[in-house]
Amino acid sequence: MSKLEKILSLVKKTGDKYIIADEAGDPQAVIMDFNEYELLTTTFGDFEASFSDFCDEEEEPTHPSLTEKEMLAKINRELNEWHESQEAEKVQELEQELKADNRSFEEEEDRYYLEPID
Repeated sequence: MSKLEKILSLVKKTGDKYIIADEAGDPQAVIMDFNEYELLTTTFGDFEASFSDFCDEEEEPTHPSLTEKEMLAKINRELNEWHESQEAEKVQELEQELKADNRSFEEEEDRYYLEPID
């Protein structure tokens, strides 16, 4: 049995992944179960499709020149703006409910006249 056959047998038996490196020790390829790889690519493809559906077409495309930190900062900034807008909408809704409740209380209060007893 060749070394490759032994590795394939071990990957199949354990479900582990095997990383192939070059002489310098840099990873070059991964050997893994085909069904797991297929699931991984299918899941990622579904994620890409749902993510592209989520994004507006009018928005700027993601710039490949952004570093990972810049991209995370941009995402966090957009999330914070979204949260703030959601909070502002909630505050407006609550204020409107309070005004409506206050009006109905005042109307109810105007219906009755209480006279002090001597």
